[in-house]
Amino acid sequence: VFLTPITYLAYPVTSVEHGTEWGTVIHFLLQQAMVAQESDLQPLAFTALEEQGLSTSLVEAALASVRSVMNSAIWRRARAGSRILVEVPFTRLLEPGAEGATLPTILRGVIDLAFAEPEGWVIVDYKTDAVTPEHLEKLAEHYRPQVVTYARHWEQIVGQPVKERGLYFVRTGVYQTL
Repeated sequence: VFLTPITYLAYPVTSVEHGTEWGTVIHFLLQQAMVAQESDLQPLAFTALEEQGLSTSLVEAALASVRSVMNSAIWRRARAGSRILVEVPFTRLLEPGAEGATLPTILRGVIDLAFAEPEGWVIVDYKTDAVTPEHLEKLAEHYRPQVVTYARHWEQIVGQPVKERGLYFVRTGVYQTL
């Protein structure tokens, strides 16, 4: 049994075709930018867009989104961290009764960004949703359970505290702690 929550958002979002594919491209480029700082992201963006079936005319838009994140305070904090991990997959077995599971359940997730500061880990989840700024709070509340779950399991996996968890909204450039 796989725990895969499916919810429908009850707030207006701007129209975006291929939202999942766009998110995949942005996450890939952010990963590359963090682990290989000197990478030329342009050919990577071109290839990633092609692989996702998106127009390569979106290269500049993808690069602008990634540069925006790279110029953020949370990115600078991550770069200064003593440990930086990106796109970290994890799998946990939830026993019946744990986190509402009625049967043994496999929980799978990918932590977009985890970095260590002296007081503990910071867990960041990138969101590429096309949402207007006035609806960010509602979107943050929608994603809160996911990030809280990631942080709880991260603490169990690494045996160290998570001091902060947050969402970075790529399209608006807003980092919101949860």
